[in-house]
Amino acid sequence: MKEYKAYIFDLDGTLLDTLEDLADAVNHSMRENGFPARTLEEVRSFVGDGMRLLVKRAAPDGTGDGLLDKAFGDFRDHYSVHYMDKTKPYPGIAPMLRILKAQGKRLCVISNKADFAVKLLMDQFFPGIFETVLGERDGIRRKPAPDSLLAVMEELGLPKEECVYIGDSDTDIETAKNAGTDSISVSWGFRTEDFLKDHGAMKIALSPWDIPDTGAKDPFMAEAVKEAFAGISQKHGGPFGCVIVKDGQIVGRGHNMVLENTDSTAHGEITAIRNAEKALGKYDLSGCELYTTGEPCPMCLYAILWAKVEKVYYGCTIEDNAELGFRDKEFDEMGGGRESFKDFLVCLDREACLELFRVYSKLRHDRC
Repeated sequence: MKEYKAYIFDLDGTLLDTLEDLADAVNHSMRENGFPARTLEEVRSFVGDGMRLLVKRAAPDGTGDGLLDKAFGDFRDHYSVHYMDKTKPYPGIAPMLRILKAQGKRLCVISNKADFAVKLLMDQFFPGIFETVLGERDGIRRKPAPDSLLAVMEELGLPKEECVYIGDSDTDIETAKNAGTDSISVSWGFRTEDFLKDHGAMKIALSPWDIPDTGAKDPFMAEAVKEAFAGISQKHGGPFGCVIVKDGQIVGRGHNMVLENTDSTAHGEITAIRNAEKALGKYDLSGCELYTTGEPCPMCLYAILWAKVEKVYYGCTIEDNAELGFRDKEFDEMGGGRESFKDFLVCLDREACLELFRVYSKLRHDRC
């Protein structure tokens, strides 16, 4: 995955699930003006191009400009009071943003929502996270015009090649194209994955963990790093993520859960083994390979052997683990070392996993 210095996000349908509050405001406006109510799915199809267009699409065809102005005013008055009644971040968004911050990325938001609402929502849900936040303003063309995106990149002092725009709609795809930037489309928002593909999405994120750069060249090690990101960003435990692969497919995944579960045995490999065995319906993982961000500790190594995993690929070495204060090497030496496992254990993507360790150290230091 290409490395970017700045991640610029859309708001509605990307960072925040605002749909119910928007629908409530739409239907308040419809009732006030004698119009039929709209379903949640209808409102979902209307959003993405600003609040005024949202109201226009919700109103009956042929509604005059004067009545549309009144309907928009009713919508705005209701939404300005109730914009946070049901709105919430999508699962995984806040932890993902903490990882990007710890990686030193610059984060911004642009939206077709009214500027006052965008700033209030960011202050409420993501205080101190975003460097620049821009909503709809007089004299600035709305997306898909590139005006706001270009303005943010200029303010950051970064070329378009070092920025990526993340959104959930065809409007966001077109905005990035018009600005000449790369884009990532998210599948959890107001448009479906198939819709995004049909409208030319460059890349589709199926979860928030598809957004940060893992730095890994191997796709399975990249998945292990994503697992570790999820764990350390939520203070579940150390920077150890793991996936188990059979016939080219991931059958189990996990990350260190020692702190979350108050369980000293809940290492990433153990968690992944348990998940894989449950998924496969057996305790024999013959034919499986295991990818982990850190060389397995003695406990995990022997659990892997008991499970009959055929090969282990690890990122950081047991010496790297010791640099973070983990006692793997100490216990390993007590057991006579691992010279006999040199063909079983293979180091892979160490630099990417060392970067993960650096992110973990920063999170611990900054208490992000």
